[in-house]
Amino acid sequence: MNLIKKIFILIFMVSSFPPFSAIADNKTLSDSDPKNFVVGLFFDENGDTYNPLVGYGSVLRYTLSDPNLSIQYTHHDDVENIPIAPLMQRAAVYWSRVTAPHFTVRERREGESANFILQTMLPVMLDSSNAGLYLGNLDAYTVFPHSREYEEDVRDYGITSAGIFFRPSIPITDDVFTNWEDAMGSGRSFREYAEHNTYALILHEMGHALGLAHPDEIVNGPSFVTDIHPRIYRTNSYDVYWLPDSHETPIMLQHLTDFLLTLRQRLGQDLTLDNIAVSEQEINVILSQLSFDCRPHRENFDISSRSLSLTKSKYCNHSTVYPLAKRIVPIITALSH
Repeated sequence: MNLIKKIFILIFMVSSFPPFSAIADNKTLSDSDPKNFVVGLFFDENGDTYNPLVGYGSVLRYTLSDPNLSIQYTHHDDVENIPIAPLMQRAAVYWSRVTAPHFTVRERREGESANFILQTMLPVMLDSSNAGLYLGNLDAYTVFPHSREYEEDVRDYGITSAGIFFRPSIPITDDVFTNWEDAMGSGRSFREYAEHNTYALILHEMGHALGLAHPDEIVNGPSFVTDIHPRIYRTNSYDVYWLPDSHETPIMLQHLTDFLLTLRQRLGQDLTLDNIAVSEQEINVILSQLSFDCRPHRENFDISSRSLSLTKSKYCNHSTVYPLAKRIVPIITALSH
């Protein structure tokens, strides 16, 4: 790597992401928050940027392990069971529309095999006695095929297919309920709030299924447990797209309430099932993979080199970035080559 490229990479890494002291832990993102401007994709098992076409072919065919699959929400004396099937169907129509003509998400048809299963978390995931595998503090957990993590999930949890694993019951605190009122408007029923939250959750988890990562972990560094990385040692690197002109709210924010509150503020209206949506920048980064506008950077591939691939579109301007907690070693590695 020549010296100019090394210097450019160092500038990109330092200027694109603020130090920990500059990252505020607010529920509503400011317009200048760097999480607005980064979109991350995972790498597949071969070290390429994740492409849903490799994982699923041109059609993600989902099924529910139980047609009556639901999430139970509780808040004081209020209890609501929100069915997954109609909200997943709505999310499938949405994702199919925004990824057309390259990709389709739909329910498995008779005679077909599913390549994506929606189900309740497995007992091992809800076993709090095994802290290393416990996922009961998450609302959902997504596993997608041909990813670096898939084989680990097969080994650790005994999964047999890619899919979304939902927490069976979610207790809602007064703070979360207030956030729901702020985001969706006061006066709605508890069931309506829970239904809208579940739809946003499914859109988010389907983003993971198509390869999207949390911008929080790219900017802030890795979390100990997230809905895609149950253990911190699995968080290594992302293919990151820096889009400074983006002004939409990323649905891939790690905390769903952050997304809901920020989207409400920016839209200037209460959230509904019709205006809860994935940001344009997130959609376009996925489309750049599905359409092969951005060629896989397998040639001379070396994660530690942090080589930048600048091609046709601004959605192809990306670099391999490690979370902040692991930043120093890759910088030294890049500058020493």
